[in-house]
Amino acid sequence: MTWTVWAALGSIAVGLVPPPLLAQPIPVELRNFGPYVEQAMADWDVPGLSVAIVKDDALVFAEGFGTRTLGEDRPVDENTVFAIGSATKGFTTAALAMLVDEGVLEWDRRVIEVLPWFQMQDPWVTREITVRDLVTHRSGLPGGRSNLLWYASRYDRREIVRRIRFLEPTASFRAEYQYQNLMFLTAGLVVEEITGMTWDAFVASRILEPLGMDRSRTSVKPLTQMDNVASPHAEIHGQWRTLPWRNVDNVGPAGSINSTAADMARWVRLHLGGGEFDGTRLLSQGQAIELGTPQFVVDPDRAGSMNALNQVGVGIHFFTYGLAWQVFDYRGRKVMWHGGNIDGMAAVVAMIPEESLGLVILTNRNGGTVRDALMLRIFDAFLGGVERDWSRELLAFEARQRGQSEPRRRPATTGPTTHTVSALTGWYEDRLLGRAHVVARGDLLEIELETGLTGALTHRDGDVFEVLFDDVGLWATFGALQGAQVRFQTGFGGRVTTLRIEGVGEFGRIEGP
Repeated sequence: MTWTVWAALGSIAVGLVPPPLLAQPIPVELRNFGPYVEQAMADWDVPGLSVAIVKDDALVFAEGFGTRTLGEDRPVDENTVFAIGSATKGFTTAALAMLVDEGVLEWDRRVIEVLPWFQMQDPWVTREITVRDLVTHRSGLPGGRSNLLWYASRYDRREIVRRIRFLEPTASFRAEYQYQNLMFLTAGLVVEEITGMTWDAFVASRILEPLGMDRSRTSVKPLTQMDNVASPHAEIHGQWRTLPWRNVDNVGPAGSINSTAADMARWVRLHLGGGEFDGTRLLSQGQAIELGTPQFVVDPDRAGSMNALNQVGVGIHFFTYGLAWQVFDYRGRKVMWHGGNIDGMAAVVAMIPEESLGLVILTNRNGGTVRDALMLRIFDAFLGGVERDWSRELLAFEARQRGQSEPRRRPATTGPTTHTVSALTGWYEDRLLGRAHVVARGDLLEIELETGLTGALTHRDGDVFEVLFDDVGLWATFGALQGAQVRFQTGFGGRVTTLRIEGVGEFGRIEGP
């Protein structure tokens, strides 16, 4: 653990990062929190972690634990930069709220009134979908394979949104909660169209700079010029590995911000302050309240990690989604929460407004359960009552879940391919993701997706193969795609006409470019 005072002295000495500004001594409620964090990190194999806690508009705790990079003596402190992933979404809705305050946008304005070229698959939905729909996960569109439009993809923001018209809905419009990153990307383009600024420039000038979030960026590109940056880590084939930072600039409004615990504490103070920070109002109180107002009731089975918390007796009675804030109850209090995950990084921002209590936890480990365990530990410390060991309880729960889940069974190789290698090679196309090129390397097959992913095909049986993509980060964020089944289907005349990739899509054969 890196104690705040020593981190501050070291930073001042070399002029690298600003000193922390704890408003008061660490409160008695947190006297055993440091050792608890260290034990949780050991139990969950977390290389590095940073925590900031705000109470009554004061930063009462800001510390780093562990290392920025596994195997190296590079301690984490409260100014270490991590990816915050989908916690970025709250910045996008705050930007929209500012435009609502200025009278140039309404939450219920139709998207095509701002982006006339925007198109969903259903013409009626295209006409009716509003800005509010974009940021509440009720568009009817799935996540799933649509994430491959941006993940490890060559497509830029506008091209990704243009391709939404090819994405088939899996629920009726406004009928179900389905987590959807592309809708938030579209919301970012709404900001750009109205302001004439990029989403990045607007967020930087209207949010990051006024809050003094000096070590926060909307892109990974500046990180190469910054000091004190954490490295992502993920468990791959039973071993923990350091990963490269994932560039997700092409889906920025849904998840590209990188920040520190100290910076994010300022973001928390803005919300707990009802849109005001250090005497400066960035959001009207009305819009600040609107951001945390439930917009859509969420089926507990779709509530992600919150559903896991209920399995260990947290006692959440309702779960809803606001405007980029998941809203639920804990011990009779309303909680505003949002997590974030991207290759080898996990984050959580959470607040109990009526207690003037908020926190941010940033980690350089894939997966987010430990962050939620620490969040509950912090809430309990300030709410009082019986203190439960949430880390151990959730660790045991995850072990039980792993024991109950069946590993993917690879089909045995029982016979030769139905077709020759040359009969399988060629070009295929999916309307959403674009082209796929199957090429032969000797007796082996490889696949190249237009989005950017490449991988080797291993024969299993008949015309069934298995794909192993080259991008190592895929194991961390979309691991289910590694080892996905690939099936070549034959049409009339015995010619291969279709390529189906499990979890990715169906590609019809086309002539070459």
